[in-house]
Amino acid sequence: MGSGFLTFFSTPSLGETEFQQGVKYRVAQEGELARLISTINVVKSAKVSLAIPQKTLFTDNQEDPTAAIAPESYQLGGQKKRQIETIVHLVASAVEGLAPTNVKVTDQNGALLSRGFADNSAGGKMNDNYMYKSRFEKELEAKVVRQIEEVVGKDRFRVNVSAALRFDRQTIKEELVDPDQTSVVSEQVVDEASTGTDQFL
Repeated sequence: MGSGFLTFFSTPSLGETEFQQGVKYRVAQEGELARLISTINVVKSAKVSLAIPQKTLFTDNQEDPTAAIAPESYQLGGQKKRQIETIVHLVASAVEGLAPTNVKVTDQNGALLSRGFADNSAGGKMNDNYMYKSRFEKELEAKVVRQIEEVVGKDRFRVNVSAALRFDRQTIKEELVDPDQTSVVSEQVVDEASTGTDQFL
């Protein structure tokens, strides 16, 4: 999947229902994710199963999507944690509304490999980054939908936005204010880069 890609589905084929189109899209996602996971050095192939509930009008009743990943011939190396995090990161970033905590990675014997990631600091940070990315994508998707609707009308297309965001840099703005004059005395902007590689693709 390319950086910041946008997938556009035109008018469904004659006789094809919205449900059928959704199933085709999910199967395509599973195949593409399996292909991407298999590019990791320690993975020969992988089976991906996505459960994506249909959207409801009431957000309180909306179920969360889940994903089950079963890498085949998975040779755990010294970077086991990092390898599993990479898979979780990849899948959660590619599926709209999918939280990293709802991505389960198992070995060939069915043992859960991704257990406990949400309980440590790295997992918490990944979830925070995911939530920000999700909000950004939804806002951008809504803007794109409004623009396309003006041209082709409602319910005649499907839009999916996946953004590539970097979380290894931060900009800090500092202002010194004179309390007597209520004016800015000095201003400093610092752009910092961390040593990590936190990035949602």
